[in-house]
Amino acid sequence: MEKLVKNSSARAWLQDLADGCDDLALLGISSDSRVVAGGFAFLALAEDAVERQCHIEQAIQRGAVLIVYQPPIVK
Repeated sequence: MEKLVKNSSARAWLQDLADGCDDLALLGISSDSRVVAGGFAFLALAEDAVERQCHIEQAIQRGAVLIVYQPPIVK
């Protein structure tokens, strides 16, 4: 799998997740929605909710099979 995420623990976690799903084949990982391709996991890291949603939609349109994001923390 092409490794586009620098954090090795994130890569390992996503690979473990993919290995546990028989019908999920991860071909790559990216936090940049512009480079997502079919079979990629997308890490939505934008802090702004509107920006994050736009990036998620773009990643889905480009073929992402897994979206990972943290919902906003309510204070």
